[in-house]
Amino acid sequence: MTKSAKEQIDELRKATDTKIEALRKQAINELQHQLKAAELEVMRIKNDLMELGGKPASLAELVQRRTRLPKLVEGSEEWNKIAEQIKIVLKRYPDGLNGKDIANKLGKTEPKEIKRVIAVVQGTCRREGEAAATRFFVK
Repeated sequence: MTKSAKEQIDELRKATDTKIEALRKQAINELQHQLKAAELEVMRIKNDLMELGGKPASLAELVQRRTRLPKLVEGSEEWNKIAEQIKIVLKRYPDGLNGKDIANKLGKTEPKEIKRVIAVVQGTCRREGEAAATRFFVK
């Protein structure tokens, strides 16, 4: 029995797709290894520079620290600014949004920023629902 041309084409297409996927995964792994090697080399160079400057460098000094956000106080200028932005976003969504969605609409993606937005939302907006189903609306 011979296979039809269509069956042969389908088999070749499946084989090609699996091979392409395997090659894509291999390329991703190679690039990740190259990136790690480059990061280590940059750390070594920074360490050499710091040692030449007379100050020994530890690994902790080479890692960039995130900047601390100041405490958000209700009624402060920043609080009011975020509250106004939240009201603008919520006016566009009459069905309400959860805190994370509001933060994303404001362009806040880091967890600390999201928590700050949620704190303002909880203090300035009407809340309905519990846990994951919590929605916030304009008061």
